Amino acid sequence: MFTFAPGALATNHGAFSSDLIDAAIFAVSAALLALGGTCRIVGTPQGLRVTNVVRVVTIDARAITEVAIQRGLVIKVSDGRRVRSFAYAASLGGDLLGYRRAHKAQGRCRTWLAAVAGDEGAVPEVVDKLRLGTWLFPSGLFCVYVVEMLVVRALT
Repeated sequence: MFTFAPGALATNHGAFSSDLIDAAIFAVSAALLALGGTCRIVGTPQGLRVTNVVRVVTIDARAITEVAIQRGLVIKVSDGRRVRSFAYAASLGGDLLGYRRAHKAQGRCRTWLAAVAGDEGAVPEVVDKLRLGTWLFPSGLFCVYVVEMLVVRALT
């Protein structure tokens, strides 16, 4: 990723603002690719954590009413919401192959639910928050790219 940038800058003698726009586009696209690749579902003692591209949803086990496959993996919550996972989302490949990966994830979620079930107590909660990497990762990539761009401009 970072080897392409110096070559492009060394051959391009455009305006500095044009290079900054290129840096921003490069940083956002690289961040989206990396964030999309790290989407997952994890069972923790605090609850089932669904990590999507821009947000993280933590669902208490008592709040989960069903883990279903409906054009991808869907976790139904007691307040009526449906939490979808980007990692096991609807796709053409899933439509053709029957969502085999989503069925395996559904089995893991049900096993986790069975292991943590039976704890009665406080009202179950669903915590939905913005993923830190959504703004931090592109910002870091942008800074690295701009520094690299300034170094290449100084050397050429």
